[in-house]
Amino acid sequence: MNFAVFLMGENFLINGQPALQGFFITKGIEAINEEAAAAQAVDAVRADPLFFGTASSIVAAPSTITVKVVHQLQHLMSDTDYLFFPMEEP
Repeated sequence: MNFAVFLMGENFLINGQPALQGFFITKGIEAINEEAAAAQAVDAVRADPLFFGTASSIVAAPSTITVKVVHQLQHLMSDTDYLFFPMEEP
């Protein structure tokens, strides 16, 4: 089955950015069910070289990836681009 998985990341250190960043992205995933699609989407983002070694180790602001929505699709979609936003100071 094909799924669109909408994710939100928070508290990531991105090269070239002075502060913690958050992001939104929708991943196109082939999986057996919604739960598997959600897990695969999170794993795909965590494996993205853009984030390699950039997760926040700040105790007050650990990095997180949250699955916001999972929709079943008839056809596999392409991933969207990351949309970054600055995190507010804790």
